Amino acid sequence: MNHPSRLTLAALALSLSALMSLAANAQITPNYVRPRNANEQPLPKVVFIGDDLTLNWVSAAQNPNWINQGVPPPPFPYLAWPGSSGGILGRFQTDVVKLHPNLVHIMMGTVDENNNDDAMYQYTSPQFLSNLNQMVEEAQAANIGVVLGIEPGAGPQLNTIVATYGALHNIPVINYAAVFGTTSANTTAAGYALMTQLAEATIYPWNQTLEGGYLQNEGQPNPNEGGNVPPNQNTVNCGAVLQFTPYGYYYQPGVYPFLNEDYFTGATGTWASSNPLVMSVSPTGLAYALSSGTAIITYTSPSGVKFSEWIMYVGI
Repeated sequence: MNHPSRLTLAALALSLSALMSLAANAQITPNYVRPRNANEQPLPKVVFIGDDLTLNWVSAAQNPNWINQGVPPPPFPYLAWPGSSGGILGRFQTDVVKLHPNLVHIMMGTVDENNNDDAMYQYTSPQFLSNLNQMVEEAQAANIGVVLGIEPGAGPQLNTIVATYGALHNIPVINYAAVFGTTSANTTAAGYALMTQLAEATIYPWNQTLEGGYLQNEGQPNPNEGGNVPPNQNTVNCGAVLQFTPYGYYYQPGVYPFLNEDYFTGATGTWASSNPLVMSVSPTGLAYALSSGTAIITYTSPSGVKFSEWIMYVGI
């Protein structure tokens, strides 16, 4: 069986562009704007280990704090290749531990699954889990944080193992497959840029303290670019549906969106409306205008940090 081709992601360019626009035009209340701190911690040093998807992606990202330990596509037999879970485990001490990073990003699966021998495939899943567990143990023994990636192109069996393992061991899991589907990502700028943003939203806030945050309403007009930020408010008519996204400030530089594993469906935390009969809000920040009046949409992070409010005026 040939290694699967990387799916063209040009259609995702619009999604990326829209999300980047939201971050650039976000509404920020003065209470949540802070000065830059001269003693802010540097961005974490991260090793990305995996197969050719990792290799091409991290090369495209060109982040000086990201160390690329991906490998080229494999010939047969797949399970002997350095991009398989067994191959990654075999080079984990040299390619990760000895480099002393703050974090390691582990993403694998397609190489293990590309076997046309059914008997070998039955062997793959338990061995994949064993290899993953040993890598995590080696990283933790070296005081290296772990982030797991669900790889586009890997089937549901191994991706479910990754998601379940992360949940059971309190390890962040970035679900790239939720964005790209079940086929591997192609070497496109749009695809890699979106993967990079997903990774940054998890990696950069790692081990940092959330200082505050604000809500971004995708339907809000652009603010005055002269620096006079308008209040966080909107006027809509009954029947309007709005998606809010929370963005958090951390001690280290940058503002990062709160993204759950499904990426487009919202974030963890607590959403509330001061008047749910006027506008209700779902657990993922999706708000519905139900009747005329005023409602204030609020969000509280899982750690209890309250973000800036958003005032909604609903007309008839």
